[in-house]
Amino acid sequence: MKQPILFASSNKNKLSEMQFLFSQSEWEIVSPQSVGIKTLNIAEHGNSYMQNALYKIEAYEKYTNLPILADDSGLEVDYLNGHPGIFSARFGGSNISNDKQRNKFLIKLMSNAAFKEIYAVFKAVLVVRFYDDKTIIREGNVRGQITLEPRGENGFGYDPIFQLNDGATMAEYGNKKHEVSHRALAVKSLLEVI
Repeated sequence: MKQPILFASSNKNKLSEMQFLFSQSEWEIVSPQSVGIKTLNIAEHGNSYMQNALYKIEAYEKYTNLPILADDSGLEVDYLNGHPGIFSARFGGSNISNDKQRNKFLIKLMSNAAFKEIYAVFKAVLVVRFYDDKTIIREGNVRGQITLEPRGENGFGYDPIFQLNDGATMAEYGNKKHEVSHRALAVKSLLEVI
C-alpha cells in the first residue's frame, strides 16, 4: 500500500502533475480536499521559492499529521533580470487573471529583446516535511528560450512560450514533459532520498 503525502496546494494542474510524477513510487500524492482540509489562502510573501514552499507547509501542518509536500516554482527571464521569478503566478498585477493573459504580457515585455536575451530558466523548489520535522529540499532547473508566439495545447502557465533546445515548447511535449520539466527533475531528485 502506498504512503500518502499531502500536496500543499489547491492548484489542480500542479496536483495532477505531481500525482503523475509520483505514480511509480511508493508514495501517493493526495490533495487537501481529499483528506477533508478546506482550501487555504496562503500569502506567498517570501523572498525565495524555498520560503514560499515553507509557508505552504506551515499553513497545512496545522491540519494534518501526514507528510507534506510543497512546491514553489517560477520562470526567470534573462532580459527581465530574472523576473517574474517568485512572482510568476501573479506577474502583471491584478488586471491579469489567467495564463493566456500572463503569457501575452510577458511576450509584450520581450518585444525589444535581442536573441541572446530571450533565454530563461524554469525553476522548481520542492520541500517535504515528515512527522519528525525532518525536512528535505530539492530543486530542478531547465534552461530554454521565450518564444514570441505561444505553441502547444498541453501544459499550463508559461509552458506554451517556453521553448527547449530541440525547438519544442513545454506545451508541445505532451507526457514527455514529465521527463524533462523543472518539476520532474526536482521530483526525481527528491525520490532518490525519501
